[in-house]
Parts: sequence; structure tokens; C-alpha cells
Amino acid sequence: MQQGASGERVKTLQYLLKAHGSTLTVDGAFGPGTDSAVRSFQSAKGLAVDGIVGPATWQALIVTVQQGSSGPAVQAVQSQLNSRGYSLAVDGAFGPGTDSAVRSFQSARRLTVDGIVGSNTWQALVA
Repeated sequence: MQQGASGERVKTLQYLLKAHGSTLTVDGAFGPGTDSAVRSFQSAKGLAVDGIVGPATWQALIVTVQQGSSGPAVQAVQSQLNSRGYSLAVDGAFGPGTDSAVRSFQSARRLTVDGIVGSNTWQALVA
């Protein structure tokens, strides 16, 4: 993913960048602001600074969340789940409703059903 992309995956990227301290707007459009935030993130993490969100950048962006977590990474999970037919408030609070939706999603994707959004669940969400 790189500048010019748009959609739910870009929103997820933007939420995760915010979870790492970026102050960009979550609008689903990979424009100059998102490009700058990606490059800053890549530089801070010692990754190749190319503005392209490939596997290494995605892996570094992942924030594991579960019931009790809060913030932009939870908003990313909620937004992704909503794009797949769930009806969650995108409020950044990982409560019982989000936990139930995550477990349902994990079950449907034949993932470990534990309510924890780690690497495998993130991969399935952004696939």
C-alpha cells in the first residue's frame, strides 16, 4: 500500500499510525500526510524509508489489543469489523461487544478464538 491508495485498509493504517503517536486525520485516503507519517514511522523503527506499507511495516505497526484495551488501535479493529458486517461503535473502547465480535470473526476465519487481536487476527482483518 502506498500513496494514492484508499479504503478500509488505509483507515486501519491511519489508526495504527495514530496508535504510534502520529497526529494525522483518519479519512481512508493515503495522501501526503499519511505518506509523511509512514516515512516517519519507518525511520523511527529502523525500516526502509520508502513510504510503502509492505509486510515489514505492517508487522511493526501491529498493536495487540484485547478486552480492556483502548485507543486508536481498538478503533482500527472496530472499523475493520464493521466493514465486515458487524455493528460496533468505533469508540476505541474494547468492551464486551468488541470482544464478542472479535471472537465471532476469529471463529469464522478458523483462528484461535481468544478475543485477542494479535498478529494472526490482524492479518485476517486487513487481508
